[in-house]
Amino acid sequence: MRLLLPIYRLGIQGRIMVVVGLLSVLQIGLVGGVFLAQHAQTIENLTGSRALAIAQTVAQLPAIRESLTTSNVSKVQDLVEPIRKMTGAEFIVVGDSSGKRLSHPIVARIGRQMIGGDNAAALVEGKSYVSKAIGSLGPSIRGKTPIVSTSGEIIGLVSVGYLQTKVDSVVFQHQFLLYGLLAGVIFLAMIAAVLIASHIKRAILGLEPEEITRLYQEQNATLQSVSEGILALDSEGYITQFNLAAVKTLQLPKSWLVDKLKQSVTSLFKEGDLLLAMQQQGQPIKDLALVVNDQAIIVNSQPIPEGGMVFSFRCQDEMGQLTEQLSQVKQYSDTLRVQSHEYSNKLHTLAGLIQLGEHSKALALIKQETSGVQAFMNFLRSAIPDPELAAIVLGHYHRAKELGITLLIEEDSYLEGLPATFDRMALVTILGNLVNNAFEAALQTITANPTVKLGVTDSGNEIIFEVEDNGIGIPDNLLDSIFEKGTSTKNQLGHGIGLYLVKQAVERLSGMITIETVSPQGVRFVVYIPK
Repeated sequence: MRLLLPIYRLGIQGRIMVVVGLLSVLQIGLVGGVFLAQHAQTIENLTGSRALAIAQTVAQLPAIRESLTTSNVSKVQDLVEPIRKMTGAEFIVVGDSSGKRLSHPIVARIGRQMIGGDNAAALVEGKSYVSKAIGSLGPSIRGKTPIVSTSGEIIGLVSVGYLQTKVDSVVFQHQFLLYGLLAGVIFLAMIAAVLIASHIKRAILGLEPEEITRLYQEQNATLQSVSEGILALDSEGYITQFNLAAVKTLQLPKSWLVDKLKQSVTSLFKEGDLLLAMQQQGQPIKDLALVVNDQAIIVNSQPIPEGGMVFSFRCQDEMGQLTEQLSQVKQYSDTLRVQSHEYSNKLHTLAGLIQLGEHSKALALIKQETSGVQAFMNFLRSAIPDPELAAIVLGHYHRAKELGITLLIEEDSYLEGLPATFDRMALVTILGNLVNNAFEAALQTITANPTVKLGVTDSGNEIIFEVEDNGIGIPDNLLDSIFEKGTSTKNQLGHGIGLYLVKQAVERLSGMITIETVSPQGVRFVVYIPK
C-alpha cells in the first residue's frame, strides 16, 4: 500500500497514465521475455539440428566407412575438412570405435581421445542425438551419430559442433532487433496512455474522482430538497434521474421506487408518450398545463445537450395558491398606499386650515372624517366579524375613494364568524379580485358616476358574494373564456389573471360562480360557496 500512495496523490490523468503505462510495460515485458527465450531456444535447436544433419551426412559417406575400416587417418582428415569449411561448422570430428580422433580442425589433436563425455550413446547404443558439452575448443552444441559398417557393426562416430559463444552471438543479433521493437511498442503504449488519460480528463470536465463523487452527492441532495418534481430522461426516453417530489406530484406507485431507473417513461403513465414527444422536439417548455393521473400539473422542461431532457412538475393548485398569495400581498400593499396617500392629503388640508386660523373648519373636517370612517368600521365589525375579509373590504373602501368610485355595500350584508379550518385566503382571493375587476370596469363607464355594489350574505347553507359594476360589460365573444388564464377585456400586459384565480379558488371551495348582465349596462358576478 505504501508503494501505491504516490500514485493516489496524482490526479486522475496522472493515475491513468501511470497505470496504463505500467500495465503495458508489464504485459509487453512478459510477452517479450517469453518470446525472446523461445527465440533463443529455437536458434539453439536449429543449430543442433543442423549439426546433427551434417554429422549424419558425413557418417553415410562410403569413403568415411572405408577409411575407418582401413584405419587411413590422413584420408579421413582430407575428406572432412572441406565439408567443415563449406558448412561453417566449428569442428567435424570423426572418431573410431574407442573414441579416438581421426580428424580435427587442429591437426595436432588428431589421435587423442575425444573430450566431453557424451559419446557413449552413439558408440554403445547406436543413437543419433544433439548434446551440449565442453570440448577442447570450449562449450559447444554438438550433433553426434554412429558410423555403421555394411555388416551393421558400429565402427566409429561423427561429431559436428558449433561453439556456444557463436550461437549466443547470433541469438543476440536477432534479439537486439526484437529489443528495439519492444521498446518502440512500449513507447507507443505510453503515448496511447497519455492520449487516453487526456480524453478521459476532458470527458469528465477536468474533475477528479473525489470531486465527481461529491458533485453526485450534492446533486442528489439538491434534487431531494427541491419541492418541485424532477424527472430526467435519456435520448431513448428512459428515466435516468428523479426525486421523491416527482413520485408524489405524478402520483406514481410506491413499488416503482424499487426499480426506479432505466424504465421507459411511457410505461409509468399514459401522458408519458406526450413527454417523449416533447423531448424529441428538443425545445424547452414553459408552464405547460397537463393532467397526469387525474392531477393538474404545470410542466417545464430543458433539453440536455448530449441528448435527453429534464422535466420539472408542480401541482397546479400550488401554483394557484402562490399566485393568490402574491395577489393578496399586492392588494394589501395597494391598500396601505391608498390609505397613506389619502390621509397625507387630509393632514396637509388640516395643516393649511390651522395655519390660516380656520380652527372651526379644521375641527369640522376632523369630526367629519372620523365619524365617516368610524361609522364604516363599526358597520364592518358588526356585518363582517372575520378580520381578513373585513380588512380587504376596508382596503377597497379607501381605494374607491381615491379612484373616485362610489362603493356601495348592501345594508343587509352579513357574514358571521367562519370556522377556524375554513380557507379564508380563498375567500379573500375571490372577493379581492372581483372588486378590483369591478373597479377597472366601472372606470370605463360612459356615465359620470362610476359605481360598484358589494353584497355579502351567509343565509342558509351558502356564503354568497355579489359584486356589481356599471361598466361597459363583457363582450359576447369572451363570455365563454372569461375565466381562462390570459383572457381579458383589456389589452395591457399583466391582465387576464384575476378571474382565473377567482375560478380556481371557487372550485377549490366546491362553489360556483355566475355572470349576469345588468341593465342598462354593467355586470354582476355572483359566487355561491357551501358552508
